[in-house]
This record gives sequence, structure tokens and C-alpha cells, in this order.
Amino acid sequence: MRAMRVGDTSNPEGRDPLGFDLGPMATAPSPAGLRALTELSRGEEWLVQPKQLDDAGLLWSPGVRLGVSESSTFWSESVGVPVLGVLHSHTISEGIAKQNLVGGGAVAGLQANDGDEILGWLEGVQAASLSVNRPTTVARIERQPGGGWNEAIMGLPALAGGPNWLLALGSWQPREGTRSDTLHLRGLDPEIQLLIEAAQEELSYEDFDALRRAALADALAWRTSLGVVHDAIGLGIERNTLRYWPVATQIRLAERASVASLLRVIAAALLVRAPVAVSTGEVLPSAISSFLASQGIEVSLERDDDWIERLSVVGPLGPTELWRRECG
Repeated sequence: MRAMRVGDTSNPEGRDPLGFDLGPMATAPSPAGLRALTELSRGEEWLVQPKQLDDAGLLWSPGVRLGVSESSTFWSESVGVPVLGVLHSHTISEGIAKQNLVGGGAVAGLQANDGDEILGWLEGVQAASLSVNRPTTVARIERQPGGGWNEAIMGLPALAGGPNWLLALGSWQPREGTRSDTLHLRGLDPEIQLLIEAAQEELSYEDFDALRRAALADALAWRTSLGVVHDAIGLGIERNTLRYWPVATQIRLAERASVASLLRVIAAALLVRAPVAVSTGEVLPSAISSFLASQGIEVSLERDDDWIERLSVVGPLGPTELWRRECG
């Protein structure tokens, strides 16, 4: 940190403005940001103390503080100001849990030479953009697209700069496709086969065939593209991989909606092994309810207005137990 070149790029005073590692902030720090730059909490100490370098409070030398706890307000107060906090963990599992708690969900990084440690971190960390043995601040189109996870995002946008960015900006309509001459379920996971078989007596032939073909199309896409970690850039000197990760989700069937549409989404959730709960405005057939219970999928029956009210309280992830299940 002390070696970083700090300067005012708008007034370099004879120095090369491109030679600065850190320039001024766009606005003076808020009271919270000023606390992060100047005040220590109990048990904390400065490894490198930030210093204000101009009268306006826009230019600061970067700092590092030690002994920050995971419950500290520092993690929210330090956003947008040049100061880092160091949080200590005894194990990689404890470190991942703390990182997920305070990291926000936009980016996360790890410096490690142990392959098992890296793989464990990749499995457990919750952030949209991950960096292993490289900086977290150098985003590149496709190589390292930007986005968010958990509190770092609103809605369901694709990662900016990623291959799916434009897909979220359009509108979509289902395509009927072509009916098959056979009704086989070959190629589907056993759980998905059981789901479709349990629902067969409750569905019209058209709904059954549409569900079956959709599940087969999903399986093909997951096994050949979405479920495969791949490096589309191929630089050779570094790996830039894209992966699609299942997350805890609540599936909602509105009142007077088709049960077939619910089954189509449940089949996709079973394919990717996503932990889900179901909220339905329609009474489900007993065979389907029994199958969902056998899979440990919680089902709640509630009207649209009641579900919306509950959603405003507990959030889109559904029951608390669902969240615990995802976080381990």
C-alpha cells in the first residue's frame, strides 16, 4: 500500500497522470466513509494508516486495518473509500463463511497454491466474479464479466460483459416445437422421470408431451453447455472460465395457473440440483405432492395476495430453512 503512487490526475503538477496507481475520489467521503478512513474499533489497529492529501478530502493514501470482525460496520462503511480490512480465520471453511457474510457478493478473490483449498473455495464462495491468484479489480469483457450475488444485486440481470448480457434485455415467448413420435423418457435423470410419471395421469397429452420435450431439451443444454465449466477465451497463460451455479429459489404457481408450468420449472431445478421450495395457489394432485415430499421439497398453499405479503417479509428465497440448506 505504501508503494502505491497516489496523485490528482486532474492536476498532476508536472507528473504523468497515467503513472498514478490511485487518483482522487469523485466526491468527499460520507460520514461513514470518513469513519472507515480515520476511526478504529475495539481490537483493531492500523497496518497502514490512510492520510488525507488534499484540502477537499478527495485524495487519500490507501490504508489497511487489522483485526476487523465479521460483525463490524466497517464492511459497509468502507465501500468506495481506499481502505482495506483484514479479517482472520482459522480454517478455509471459516474463511469462506466470513467472506460470504461480509463480501457483498460482487467479487471475491483467493491467493493459494493448494489445489484442494482452491476447489473448496470455488465450491463454497458466493460472488458473481471470482479471482484465483489474480487481482479482483481488473474486469475484462467476457474474461471477467461483472455482476452480483445476494445483496450485491437487484432482480435477475445477467452478468455485464458476459455472453448472456443481451439476453436479459429482450422479451421471450415459448415456442411450441415439434411433437415427437415417441414418448420415451430416456436421457432424463431418475428424479425427473419419476416427476413426469407421477404427473402423467393429471396432464393432457399435449401438456405431458410438452413437459417431456422441455425436460429433454434442458438436459441436453445442461450437459453440453450450461452445466460444463469452460474457457471460451483460451488465452493459454491464464484460465477465464464461465460457470452456471444453482442457488436456493422459491418457485411460485399463481392462482388459476397451469400445474404443467410448475412441473416444467421443478424439472429444471431437479436437473441442476438447486434447493427449492414451492408456493402454490392451486391444490396440487396427491401424486405430485407425494413426489415433492419424497424429494424434501417444501410446499405451501397460499393465495396470491398472501404470498406477495410473505415475500415482502422473508424475501425471494423463501423459508429460512431453505437459506440454511444452501449455506450449509
